[in-house]
Amino acid sequence: MRDDQLTRQRLFAIWLGWMAVAGVLLLGPQRLQSTARIAAHDAVGTILQPLMAKLSEWTGPSTPHRSTNPQLDIELAELRAENQALRAMLADLRAQDQVHSSIGNNFANANTLFQQQSVSTRILGVTSDPTWPTQREYLINVGAAGGLTGSELILDGPGLVIDAGKTLGLSPDQLVTVGRVLCGRAQQVGRWTSVVQPLHDPEFRIAVRIVRQTELGPIQGPRGVLRGQGDYCTLEEIPATAAIAIGDEIYTDPVITRTAFPVYCGRIQDLEAAPSATHWDVVVETAIAPDELPQELSVLKTVVNPERLAKTAEPTTR
Repeated sequence: MRDDQLTRQRLFAIWLGWMAVAGVLLLGPQRLQSTARIAAHDAVGTILQPLMAKLSEWTGPSTPHRSTNPQLDIELAELRAENQALRAMLADLRAQDQVHSSIGNNFANANTLFQQQSVSTRILGVTSDPTWPTQREYLINVGAAGGLTGSELILDGPGLVIDAGKTLGLSPDQLVTVGRVLCGRAQQVGRWTSVVQPLHDPEFRIAVRIVRQTELGPIQGPRGVLRGQGDYCTLEEIPATAAIAIGDEIYTDPVITRTAFPVYCGRIQDLEAAPSATHWDVVVETAIAPDELPQELSVLKTVVNPERLAKTAEPTTR
């Protein structure tokens, strides 16, 4: 009981002291105000110093966690490094996707007569695969059970066999893509299936244009021909006087190809020109690897702009 009274008296005395200091700061003479202000600052600093020290102990930088198992520490470090590498890769892919989409947007026009549509397809098999005869027989049997004849279902010829044909509006020479990048072209089109010629095929040719990325945006360079070489691709018909460099990007030329916008093919990997040569020898690093076999492909169809058709169909008013 006596301790409680002493505590109350001390708190009351402290309260009176602070009230007196406040009164001097507000109403006292200028000389006393300066002295009281210094004393108040010192008192507050004395009170807050241990509190701030304790707070810094609670919120200070934590010591790194140390596992008692060295193997776990090694695995944790490897996971962190992989996570950082994946973040960098994701940022790079996002930047590339933004650049590729911006290239297409530069050519896009809502009022153009022709527009691009894509048909999603799946690969049924690869005719160059040793197991293709077995796959072909299986597909014919499945098709026959559904009322389809072998000639309607499976086409002959080298390439990738996809599950889309004339019934979905496909026709020869339409470009085939994986996402935003070129994979090949439709070479043979049947009623239900089609054969795709990969861009690495030695018989593959397509008109392209070089594009250089700058701080001011993409700059279009010379036109050329992308040619498949089996395991890689080359760029032909580029004059030796043309200013090109390693890293320049390559897109299909929408002026010549049957597309409403350019499709990304790859970038220049190596180039050289002899002193007396008239053209560059260019090796292209394609966006699709020769041995890459995606699950799904997209076939690009060029169609008439429905808005233009709607305007044509509108009755004229007199």
